[in-house]
Amino acid sequence: MSRIRLMSDALANQIAAGEVVERPASVVKELVENSLDAGAQSVFVLIEKSGKDRIRVVDDGIGMSPEDAQLALQRHATSKLYSSEDLTNLSTLGFRGEALPSIASVSHFTLQTREASSNAGYELVMDGGKLNREGELGLPPGTIIDVRRLFENVPARRKFLRGDATESTHIAAQLSNLAVCYSDVHFRLEHGKRRIFDAAAVSSRRERIYQIEKSWVESAVTLDDHVGSLGLQAWLSPPAESRGASSRLHVYVNGRPVKDRILTHAVMEAYRQVSSKSGTPRVYLFLELPPDKVDVNVHPAKSEVRFLDQQWIHQAVFSAVKNTLAGEGRAPEVFLNSGAGGGGPTMVAREPSASLSGLSGMSGSSGIDMAQALFGERAPATTPTFTEFADTPPTPIGQFRESYILASDDDDVWLIDQHAAHERILYEELVGRRAGREQQLLLAPLPLELTPAERVTMEEELDQLLSFGYDIEPFGHDSYVVRGVPAALTGLDSSRLVRAALGEAERDCRSSSVIEAQSRIAARLACHAAIKVNFPLAMEKMQYLVRELWRAQQPTVCPHGRPTTLRIGLEQIERNFGRT
Repeated sequence: MSRIRLMSDALANQIAAGEVVERPASVVKELVENSLDAGAQSVFVLIEKSGKDRIRVVDDGIGMSPEDAQLALQRHATSKLYSSEDLTNLSTLGFRGEALPSIASVSHFTLQTREASSNAGYELVMDGGKLNREGELGLPPGTIIDVRRLFENVPARRKFLRGDATESTHIAAQLSNLAVCYSDVHFRLEHGKRRIFDAAAVSSRRERIYQIEKSWVESAVTLDDHVGSLGLQAWLSPPAESRGASSRLHVYVNGRPVKDRILTHAVMEAYRQVSSKSGTPRVYLFLELPPDKVDVNVHPAKSEVRFLDQQWIHQAVFSAVKNTLAGEGRAPEVFLNSGAGGGGPTMVAREPSASLSGLSGMSGSSGIDMAQALFGERAPATTPTFTEFADTPPTPIGQFRESYILASDDDDVWLIDQHAAHERILYEELVGRRAGREQQLLLAPLPLELTPAERVTMEEELDQLLSFGYDIEPFGHDSYVVRGVPAALTGLDSSRLVRAALGEAERDCRSSSVIEAQSRIAARLACHAAIKVNFPLAMEKMQYLVRELWRAQQPTVCPHGRPTTLRIGLEQIERNFGRT
């Protein structure tokens, strides 16, 4: 008997679902993309229990005939391409023909659809990939897809889902990401009876970003230019603006939200050359280029792309963003490279990308050097060691590179990480024995404008923020107002600090207990409020940091586990100088 057998369609669909349907947000993404490809002018999404129990997507697109609806539930059935040549000229978000059968195989799935020219609609119900019932029914033109009990027949997959707030945050982020690309479509997201996101159709991307980011876009630096066949449009945080988590950088290629390390590196390198601030800036970057210059068939989730000329794309984006941020107002210069490798002329940006481990001057043919520069393994970092703290704090002498406090006592020389030390001090003031929950009321209430994803996180963590001394309350259906802050955080930019804490990537680490949740949130607040590196300190401030660090309960490490101090003993110093 042969040991190799063909998989059943049900098993093949469930395996495909493992690539396409990672979490409820993946289902929302695939279904909404189908709605947009169908020409919908409004897309309404309803979720229950963060999409684990129910995801319902309603659109007013062209709908499907009964025959097309049945075919749509077959693997690799699509209306978006018919030959391999079509892959080089794709203008739709979906094309693989895997999403619907994959979703239907791991849920209780209902599809209701009607074409405008049809007198009646059609309903098809499946349970775990098996047809349950079908028939006609009355409904308006468009399509309704209802996904219930996601991963019920794959319990091993369901247990890997995160907490409700985390899954809701991912859904809100996915929908707002697509909404930015399609500003002429009305998007709405409801979680049970709560409306999380409601963005009416507008006439421009700038207006749509304003719906999501509110007043931020008014201070953003605008980029709108062309480099050869590449169109660039972007809204960029000013170089001096505070940075945050990596989720703040949004990149879109031909109307498709993507994650691309080439583009991310180009943007980050441009910021690095005009500002010394750390973290990720808030950026909305849109690229438009001919479909045959970019391959979207790279990943089953269609979230990654590959460019025909990656070096030129990197150079063009880097140069355009850098020049715009620097206020030079000129587009990157390009010239035609004759293509020594025989591949024909290639456009190359004239301005090199600096400090990219020798990226400037690379050959554009092989891309090997660029791959090594971008993705090569870093040398393993050595973990510094530190010793027990002395009974009394050392005396500060000065700063090293405006990042480390240099101090000494009778027997040792100390290097103290000013950011890590201040982070530990603030953390213990927020949650430790000295906190006292003291609050400083603001002279005027501070409006807090949040993105849909941040609002979901705020609803989850508001009680914890209040327990630290914040006075925050809802103000309208999509905003909050801050009336008071913890005394330990007085004088800081409260709006920036709260938004940074909400947007921190650590929010995925949902704690199982209230104490752990408080510690996690306090660590975020302390990190964003603490003195940064490359910041000069007066001697009084250095003395304060050293004194307060020595009073801390756990002075040796910051809340995230990094060491706060390094100590070199007198014996080690004398041995190295040959005195012992």
